[in-house]
Amino acid sequence: DSAGNVRGYVVNPQTQVPSKAPGKLDVGRAVGRGTLTIIKDLRLKEPYVGTIPLVSGEIAEDITAYLAESEQIPSACALGVLVDRDQSVLQAGGYLLQLLPGTQGIYGLLIAFVIATKAGLLSGAPITDPTTGLHLLFAAIPIAFGGLLSAIAQGNTACAAINMIAKKPEESGKGMLMTVMVETYAVLSLLISFLLVNGVAV
Repeated sequence: DSAGNVRGYVVNPQTQVPSKAPGKLDVGRAVGRGTLTIIKDLRLKEPYVGTIPLVSGEIAEDITAYLAESEQIPSACALGVLVDRDQSVLQAGGYLLQLLPGTQGIYGLLIAFVIATKAGLLSGAPITDPTTGLHLLFAAIPIAFGGLLSAIAQGNTACAAINMIAKKPEESGKGMLMTVMVETYAVLSLLISFLLVNGVAV
């Protein structure tokens, strides 16, 4: 629910969870087969319900699979519980990483606003010269294609970075740097289009 409470139905609550490594429990083997159902109240007529079969029984892996299959959001989720010899919890923690929308759309919006201003569309006195209109159209090509291609490349890079961080959390800085570097091409495309638009004589 909104408070973070989770409800689960366990067929055999008395099962003995086997150890996978010193201080770690093999939760997936204890959980076995089942389904993961997530219900979201989006303030619509009916709540959103998504259900997938459990992938491994490990909570983090099943949440990652749900986000990828049901919500189409590339994500990386990791959870861990360190137990003592008497089965008490020493430490517990986790993280969830998800891709955010790119900024390429904002760059395109900025150039569109500049072109609309330059063409007089916002002032109510639009230009009528077709040559000038073509010049403004061609000036938008760099951000159009540069933004599209960089967005695709940035998404692929971010997915690779998420997988890398899931396996090696200490590489989080490198993963973020790799993803941000792809943004450079979108910024360069924005700069080129901006200069071209300003160079069109109206």
